[in-house]
Amino acid sequence: MSFCGNYSQLPLVNIIIEAAEMKLLRTLAGYTLYDHKTNDYIRRELQITGILDKIDEYRRNRFQHLQRTPQNRIPLKSYHYRPQGRRTIGRPKKRWREQLQLWRRNGSKDPFLDVYDDDDDDDDDDELPLGILV
Repeated sequence: MSFCGNYSQLPLVNIIIEAAEMKLLRTLAGYTLYDHKTNDYIRRELQITGILDKIDEYRRNRFQHLQRTPQNRIPLKSYHYRPQGRRTIGRPKKRWREQLQLWRRNGSKDPFLDVYDDDDDDDDDDELPLGILV
């Protein structure tokens, strides 16, 4: 799991990460939920720091490293980059023109063009109207 850059972590993600961590640590310590041991008690007993603290430390170290880098370095430029415009939400739409360009680039016959072409004299009975062979 890597958390870096200027990504912000949602509180729900923190809760999920800590719950998964404590599920493992509780089992390692030999406790169950019915023992009613606090998370801090289990961490102190196992002498382990929390993963969220490690993530914060990693981010702090990464930010300090970026502050020390020269201005012309790519990591610093990418850190300060802010894209212009907006992206659409969800999966990118398949556009008709892009599909045609893809078919032409691959050397495939366009299924939308000349589907029922009656000009050719060769009778290919084994070919379906959309260019699909049986």
